[in-house]
Amino acid sequence: MCSIEYFHVAKEQFRIAPGNETVRAWPFETKECIPGSKQLLESIRDDYIELLAICNISHDDSFVANICSKGHSDTEDILVILTRDVDTDMWQYAANNIKKLIDNTISERNSALRITVEIRNPMKMYRDSTIDVQPDPRAYEACKNINDISSQFYHLIPGFTSLSFEMRGPRKEDADPRWPTAAVPSMMICVQDGMHYNWALVEDQIRVVVGDIATDLEVEVHLEIWAGDSK
Repeated sequence: MCSIEYFHVAKEQFRIAPGNETVRAWPFETKECIPGSKQLLESIRDDYIELLAICNISHDDSFVANICSKGHSDTEDILVILTRDVDTDMWQYAANNIKKLIDNTISERNSALRITVEIRNPMKMYRDSTIDVQPDPRAYEACKNINDISSQFYHLIPGFTSLSFEMRGPRKEDADPRWPTAAVPSMMICVQDGMHYNWALVEDQIRVVVGDIATDLEVEVHLEIWAGDSK
C-alpha cells in the first residue's frame, strides 16, 4: 500500500533520486532556487562531474532549481543532472555519492541549505501531456465502449474524482527524433491527492472489467491513475 503519488513515480525508470528519496511526481513545476544553493553547487561542480565519470555516466548538463509537484511547495532545492544515457545501472550509486558530497559541503560550511540531487534522461523520462491529436476510429470506438461500462469499475477506485479519455504523448519540445513516440489513447483516472491504497491491484481489477474491449478492436488503450489534475 502506498500513496498514489509514490505509485506513479515508482514506475519511472529514467529519473533517480538518492537513497530512499523519490523524485517529484509529474506534472511538476520548476522554480528558481535560492542563490546560496547555486553558489554552493558551482563550487563542487568539478567534483560531482568526476563522480559521474567514475560511474561511466555522461554529463550533458546540470542545473539547480526548486522543483515541486503541481499544486505543492517544497523548501528543498535540487541539483538536476541531465544525461542521455539509457544504461541506469550506476545511477543510484552516483546519486547517493553526489548527495553525500553535497551534505558534507553544507556541513563543512555550517550552512542551513537543503539540497538534494536527481539524475534524469530528459528524453526518456515520463512527461506525457494531453495533446491535440485526432484519434483513429478504432481508438475512438474502444474509448467509447470502455466509457459505456465505466460504472462497473468506479467502486474499485478509492478517492475517485474523475475519468477522461485523452490522447497522450510528449509535447513537441520534449520529443527526440531518436526515440519516436506517438500519441496513444489513454484512460485517465484521477483520485484525491495523497490517497493510499494498493494501486497495482486497482489497475489489475480495472483491466479485468475492461477485458477484451480494446483487444477486440486491435487498439491499446493505456490506463493511468493520477493524483488530482492529469494535465
